[in-house]
Amino acid sequence: MEDKKIVLLIDAENTSAKYADCIMHYLEKQGIIISARIYGDFINNNNVKGWNSKAIQYEMEQKQQLTTSAGKNASDIALVIDAMDLLYLKTIDTFCLVTSDGDFTNLVKRIREDGIEVIGIGKADASKRLGKVCDTYLEFEQLMEKTKEKADNPTEKNPAKNKKAESKKAESKKTDGKNAGQVKSDQRKSEPEKTVEPLKNIKMTLNELVQQDENAGKYADLGGIKSRLQLKYPGFDEKDYGYKSIRELIDNETKFEVYQDERHTYVHSSKKNTAKDLSENLEESVELENVCRFLLDHFPKKVIGVHEMGAFGKKLHNAFPEFSYKEYGYGKLSAFLEEVGFKIY
Repeated sequence: MEDKKIVLLIDAENTSAKYADCIMHYLEKQGIIISARIYGDFINNNNVKGWNSKAIQYEMEQKQQLTTSAGKNASDIALVIDAMDLLYLKTIDTFCLVTSDGDFTNLVKRIREDGIEVIGIGKADASKRLGKVCDTYLEFEQLMEKTKEKADNPTEKNPAKNKKAESKKAESKKTDGKNAGQVKSDQRKSEPEKTVEPLKNIKMTLNELVQQDENAGKYADLGGIKSRLQLKYPGFDEKDYGYKSIRELIDNETKFEVYQDERHTYVHSSKKNTAKDLSENLEESVELENVCRFLLDHFPKKVIGVHEMGAFGKKLHNAFPEFSYKEYGYGKLSAFLEEVGFKIY
C-alpha cells in the first residue's frame, strides 16, 4: 500500500512548541506529511514564539494572526478555512489536528463525513467531545512516552516479528551464497520502484508557486512552498535529486533567492547579487508590520466607520509618510483595510 498522505494543522496558541518533535516523529511513522501549517501570533504572543524555530526545522508554514481583543479567535477561523480548502482537494488520506479546543469538534465531524481519517493530538484535559469524534486521539504525554520508549529500545519487542526473523536466519544458513543472492534479487524485483518526477517539472512548478505569491503581493514562505509541491507531487523528496533540503535545491537549481528574517524563511525572485533589493524588500515588510500595529492601536476592535476614513488616512500618512497602500496593489485605503481584516461600516 502507498503511504498515507497527511495534512498537519497545529493550533499553536493552544499547544506548546516542546511537543513539536514527538508530534513529527509520530506522524512520520504514519505516512507522508504533505502539508504542515501552524496558526497563531508569532510576533506578539510569547507563548507562541517558541514555534518559530520549530517551523524552520520542520519546514512548517506559519499562518500569522495578530492578537486583538476582538480577534482572539482569528487563528481558529484561519485553521478551519484552510482545512476546508484542503478537504476539497480530494487528495488527502488523513488530517492531523493538534489542539485541545472543543470548538473544532464540528470541523472534525465534517472532515470525517468525507471518509477521511482524523487524528487528534492534545492535552490530557482536552475537550471530551473533541476526543470522541476523532478516529484517534492521543495525549501529548502518550506521544512523548512512546518517543522515549523507542529511544531506549531501538528494536521493538514483537514476538511474531522475532519468530519470523529467526526463521529467515535459519533458512539463510541452509542456503549457499548463490541461492542467498537469488533471494535478495527476487525481493528487489518484487518491491515497487518509486517514480521520481523529472527535475524540470519541479523547477517549473516552483517558478509558478513563487510567482503566484508575488503577484498576490506577498512573500513565498519556504515551508509553504514545499507543502504545496507535495500536494501536487505527493512523492516529492528533495533527496531524490541529491539535495539535503528544499532550500539547497532552490539555491542550486533555480534563479530564486532564499533568505530569512528573525521569524520566517522566504523564497524571492531576486538574483543573488541584488543585496540592495533584498534589503529594501525586508524594510517594506517591517514597514507593513508597523502600519498594521498602528491600525490596531487606533482601532483594536478592527472596526472603522466610513466617516472616519478621511481623518484616519491623514493620521496614517503623517505617521508613515513613505507608506503607500497603492504600492501593495490597492486602489483605495478601504480595500487595503479590508484585506488586513478590518470591517468598514
